[in-house]
Amino acid sequence: VYAAYLNNGLSVFSIKDGALQEDKTDFFSLRNFKLTAIAIGNDETLYVGTNEGRFFYSNISKDPFHFKEIVFNQPINEIKRIAVDGGSIWLGTSAGLYFYDISENNVSAVSIEKFSPNSTEKLTIHDIWKKEKQYFVGTDNGLFVLSEWNKKHKSFNECVIYVGDKNNTNSITSNRVYALLLDKDLLWIGTNKLDAVSLVEP
Repeated sequence: VYAAYLNNGLSVFSIKDGALQEDKTDFFSLRNFKLTAIAIGNDETLYVGTNEGRFFYSNISKDPFHFKEIVFNQPINEIKRIAVDGGSIWLGTSAGLYFYDISENNVSAVSIEKFSPNSTEKLTIHDIWKKEKQYFVGTDNGLFVLSEWNKKHKSFNECVIYVGDKNNTNSITSNRVYALLLDKDLLWIGTNKLDAVSLVEP
């Protein structure tokens, strides 16, 4: 189990000889980097993001504590969520959604604010999950269900937004969606309460 701490670096927990063992790296704590997001890709690459928008990676099968930094071609704010999708990485930040193409080695801002006419500033992205060709994005202004991703233009063509409505018992309980969990055909939505949505029509 890989655990990133805001103020205490990165640790790896494992069971050895029936006991819990912690291996810790001081790479981040010595540099005073505050870790805010972590993810592991299918190729056993570990990605770590910080509150300053810095992005690091390491191969956990070769040397899990040998980190290199990916320097983006544009500044981004605090990285709150990292979602690895093959050769692509989605970054949910406090200044919106970003797409990082590993093969092209660049990051691009993805505008989803255009789907939200009431939004006057960049959305904070708290979580990202993908199912087939749909992307579920939890923001501070609703749940965005995005589809028809255009990689060339770094944009989505379709979007459905779910917001809280106290007069509608079938709506989500709050516009602030902090966490998502996709469990087969059930989407769990963490707001100030917990909602569940079936992705399969009855």
